[in-house]
Amino acid sequence: MHPSVAELERSIIIERVRAGMARAKAKGKKIGRPSGSVIDPLKVATLRSGGLSIRAVARELKMGVGSVQRALALHQKGVAKTA
Repeated sequence: MHPSVAELERSIIIERVRAGMARAKAKGKKIGRPSGSVIDPLKVATLRSGGLSIRAVARELKMGVGSVQRALALHQKGVAKTA
């Protein structure tokens, strides 16, 4: 395909996508990545101190292992601030 034709086609696609997004936004549709679930560091820490592994806590709360580790770090940081 000739470069100028490809560039024109790409600009047409971009226009259509932007117009569609504007229409959806006008109808009240949320655009973008959905917000994540709220992680409760205290709940994660409680399960972890109850003897569950990080993977088991992640499975129990239906979240990723990295999210569990991040919540534990936040909890420990919060405990360190208050102590």
